[in-house]
Amino acid sequence: DRRTLEIALDGSYAICDFSAVLGPESTQAQVYGELTGLAQAAIDGRDVSLIACGPPGAGMSFTLCGSAEQPGLLPRLLDDLF
Repeated sequence: DRRTLEIALDGSYAICDFSAVLGPESTQAQVYGELTGLAQAAIDGRDVSLIACGPPGAGMSFTLCGSAEQPGLLPRLLDDLF
């Protein structure tokens, strides 16, 4: 399952479930589409976490910040909040 990660380390075992896993072909709009409920969840007092991971140069900063032509997650979330 692409939304579950099983981790075994030093005798400990954990399972992490993800609400979405997006690949390198995903657009900024598609990524944001998966997160549209985060702003409201934060306003409602729920804990919200966003993880952008990958090797150096994979585009995590671009995903979060974007550009003037393709705003990233943070500018889009701030627009929703304010």
